[in-house]
Amino acid sequence: MLLASLVLSASLFFESVTGSGTAESYLDTVLNTALQLEIRSLGFDPLPLPDFQAEFEDHVKIFGKVHGTVKYTEGLLHGLSHARRYGNCSGPYYGYGQQPFVNCSIKLDELGITFNGKLKYGKLPSTSIRAKANMSSTILSIGLSYYPFDLIHLRSFSFLRIGQIQIKFTGLGSILNKYLNVLETGFIEHAWPAIFNSVGKEFQFALANAFERIPYMWYQR
Repeated sequence: MLLASLVLSASLFFESVTGSGTAESYLDTVLNTALQLEIRSLGFDPLPLPDFQAEFEDHVKIFGKVHGTVKYTEGLLHGLSHARRYGNCSGPYYGYGQQPFVNCSIKLDELGITFNGKLKYGKLPSTSIRAKANMSSTILSIGLSYYPFDLIHLRSFSFLRIGQIQIKFTGLGSILNKYLNVLETGFIEHAWPAIFNSVGKEFQFALANAFERIPYMWYQR
């Protein structure tokens, strides 16, 4: 009896497969309300990013090999509260010993990154620079399980596509501007893993909490 009730309730939640868009509407509601509140309460927008250091080398005719470093600090990731649904959900799926679930996709297309940097080139004095970057759309795949009493659980979270980083530096000056390509490569190599880890950890945590904030029965109309 309990199993039959669960399957019936799950079917009502997962009506997206019949065209009513219930799962999609519920996801939109969570992303537009509970997730934004959760991210703000946790202080995740902007989200601090770890410091890192990038190194490069140059060859000068008179002096030979010259070593350069850039220390990036005070990094911030902006835009985690602007998540949106991407396409329609699929399912429902049923498995022995598993809760019914659907799969959906989320898009993050307003992510921005800022870092302050100290560039040291050979024996020249350090130069203060600033890195500001935007990311193209990052697509996430999530699974939502239905539990008794209209509780929704984030059962899976993975990356379908990681956005490309487009970066601009200020403060280089005409002398150091020739190292722009090298600096871009070094920045992306270190910033990308930091962003990947932040979205995979902090954003996933906030998203799971957001679904717990709004049981499905609260959304039913």
